[in-house]
Amino acid sequence: MSGKGTGGGTSFEDMSHEQMLAWLDQANAGTVQGAADRLIAAAEEIRKIAEELKVRPQYVEWKGEGADAFRTSGDLANSTLRLGDFSEGAAKWLGEASGAIATAQASIPRDTRSAQANLDAAQAAHNDPDAATVSSKSASELAALAADKEKVRQEAAAQMRKLGQTYSLSSTQLDGLERPKFPPPPEAFVPPRERSEDLARPGSQYSSGVSGGGTSPGAFATAEHVGTGNGQAVSQGGLRRTRPQVRRRLFT
Repeated sequence: MSGKGTGGGTSFEDMSHEQMLAWLDQANAGTVQGAADRLIAAAEEIRKIAEELKVRPQYVEWKGEGADAFRTSGDLANSTLRLGDFSEGAAKWLGEASGAIATAQASIPRDTRSAQANLDAAQAAHNDPDAATVSSKSASELAALAADKEKVRQEAAAQMRKLGQTYSLSSTQLDGLERPKFPPPPEAFVPPRERSEDLARPGSQYSSGVSGGGTSPGAFATAEHVGTGNGQAVSQGGLRRTRPQVRRRLFT
């Protein structure tokens, strides 16, 4: 890395001790590790699916052009395997970042307020198995802060640089992982598109004569298909507008 006091592109030389602690305490090693664990579990399942894609088609009673195209195309199973590798690789580098966060949070010296709060908590919970360790560390931090506050700040900056370097490395490795490329489905899988000529032909009952999913009372029809028995026909430019005849007999 180049540049004085840099870690992953972030400079800590001009930060106060308190600013570095505030920056670090926003990170959560457990959350990052949880994501890594889920990716590991996903990689295992993805590889199982890839193996099924390789083996299962050989035992399925499936005939035809689509079946032949699927069996001769091994790219789907291979791409699925590469997806499992990608998931596992991403989990590895997220795990590295998680470990770096936990190490930095445990190793970085605390400022006076944080160290005193930790000391007070350890003394209040003296039965806790970690209380003695925390108490000793906090007392040492308070003594060091009293003797040379700037030296302690420099020690904190060194821990932050280590964390930044691990972040940078993990990010570079994640970007370098091979992304799987899945092939398109075989053409034999895709049925031909059917298009009804009636739906597009001007003057058909499906073009101008349909409104709102049904035939309107003023729908147009060709003269050849209009009969006087269904109502009065009115000639309009070679077409006739029909009006439905009210059958009064139904209401008497």
